[in-house]
Amino acid sequence: MPLRDAAQAACVSHAFLRFWRSYGRLDFDIYTLGLLDVGRRLLSFGPIDKELPVIEDQLRRGVIATFDEYFEKNSPIIKEFSARVDHIMHNHVGTGVQTFRLVPPHGFYINPAVLDRWFQAVIAQGISEFYLYLDMGDEGLGYNFPCSLLSSSNRGCSTITSFSIAGCGLHSLDRVGCLISLCVVHLHRMRVTGEELICFLSTSPRLQKLQLSYCNDMVCLKIPHSLSRLKLLLVRNCNSLQTIGCDAPQLKSFGYDGLPTTQICLGDSSPLVREMRMSGIDDEPTGMLCYATTKLPSVAPNISSLVLSSCFELSISVVSSDCNSNEKA
Repeated sequence: MPLRDAAQAACVSHAFLRFWRSYGRLDFDIYTLGLLDVGRRLLSFGPIDKELPVIEDQLRRGVIATFDEYFEKNSPIIKEFSARVDHIMHNHVGTGVQTFRLVPPHGFYINPAVLDRWFQAVIAQGISEFYLYLDMGDEGLGYNFPCSLLSSSNRGCSTITSFSIAGCGLHSLDRVGCLISLCVVHLHRMRVTGEELICFLSTSPRLQKLQLSYCNDMVCLKIPHSLSRLKLLLVRNCNSLQTIGCDAPQLKSFGYDGLPTTQICLGDSSPLVREMRMSGIDDEPTGMLCYATTKLPSVAPNISSLVLSSCFELSISVVSSDCNSNEKA
């Protein structure tokens, strides 16, 4: 390459490097990292005779329980995924990150210490949107998100506006500081109790949207009056829930998917709720339509839009004419 062309290429390369090291959106999955082709290949360890002694040793010491667990922790695709994310995180200066999204390959294991290191790097510097979707099987259920990163001593956490997380535990929430900017929370398949959740929400005075799905450790959900800006509450398939109570004074929309045996009380929110969506569990007789016609007038007397969905309805009653509703069965 001529010297002039080499100098121009070097200038462009250095400019791009400076731009990349402070790039504001870090989005990691098998597609953005170019791992789709790797995932389609036959994943193998190489000669099995070289791997067997290692596997047998780990089985004997209790490091792994099965051959499949060894595969989940050592497959080429998860090694390559971790290596590429680690390389990017190492070279990024940390500042200027507005959005962080991490979706590892489904069913594979990532060392919790590595995950904590990545989260520390982005949250400590201030971030707006945080999205984490873990699906590491039974092994992943043992991972707990490091709530200490959201403590008052970490100034970066005060900038978070959206927090979406799935597939792990959310504990030690008494260490969470005041999340003054947090507006949106979505928890999916999380290990968190109703008491722990309220402890977390009490630090978010500006929360506007809350979505909970498949959080089966919750028995009682109580939204306090202090969440004065909450406008949307969606609860989906949290099968252990027995009661839902909400006193948020500005709640406008409420959605619930599950069994009609859950007791719902909107309290101070009931006069303001205008939109409601309720759905039963697929392939199970629920009686959701009957529940709606007999219970909803007292739960939310002023709704103007009602969407109901039910399979194998036990009994169906006609909705009162003074309730403007749309039904879908």
